[in-house]
Amino acid sequence: MKMNWGRVVNAGLVAEILLLLVYQLTVQQLGRGTASNLVVIVGCFVFMLVGALWVGRDIESRFVLHGFLVGVVAVVYYVIRSLPDAISGQYPMNYWQAALWGHTPKLLGGIVGGYIAGKLKTKAD
Repeated sequence: MKMNWGRVVNAGLVAEILLLLVYQLTVQQLGRGTASNLVVIVGCFVFMLVGALWVGRDIESRFVLHGFLVGVVAVVYYVIRSLPDAISGQYPMNYWQAALWGHTPKLLGGIVGGYIAGKLKTKAD
């Protein structure tokens, strides 16, 4: 089966952009701190899970791979967007710590979403 790259890229980008919007709103309401970080970590997982479920609607196989790639697209977009700030020293926290805590849930959310999409697809058939 072929990869559905269009849906993967769209899901990863939309999920990451929505996550950035939620983060901005959370920081405005709660400020930078533990609460906003927890919202972002949970949001990373949930948005990628939903994105992978959306991708899984129109594919027939390799659900987990598609979900993983949704998370990868989100990670790549985030790195491209934030790397200039990290290089110039304007990034608000330790860049590698943020990558560990922020990107791992994205990849796991995509994988779990792909797995659930595969189970739902086989149940429907």
